Amino acid sequence: MDVIPIVSKLNLFFQKEFTDIAMVKVQIDHTLKDLGQLREYEGTFQQQLKKDIQGHTLHYKELTITRCPEKDIISVKQKFISNLIANKEKRFPDTELISAFGILSMRPIGLISGEELESWGNEQLDVILDHF
Repeated sequence: MDVIPIVSKLNLFFQKEFTDIAMVKVQIDHTLKDLGQLREYEGTFQQQLKKDIQGHTLHYKELTITRCPEKDIISVKQKFISNLIANKEKRFPDTELISAFGILSMRPIGLISGEELESWGNEQLDVILDHF
């Protein structure tokens, strides 16, 4: 449950009618950072789970849930999050290229001086041209 809000935020970003290409790298980086932190620390739901299953068993309706060792829970969580991170990195291997497409929005053009405008976007264009 602690993972869902992190991943959902990235999913919702990509579901917008007009995705801001310049923000793709930022969103991916934030997602990876947040997942990395969650892998190392307990999230809100994990903390609540620890409180809920203080004893060796938990009874819910007609079900009896036997508590497994905490180290096993932590291990499974870390493996799950590590796989999520690996999948995100595999899906977006070249965030520099994705970020370079941000120059096409031309958003900052009105905020830079004439001198800066002469070379504005050259680095990003080089990345795109090298790729294609």
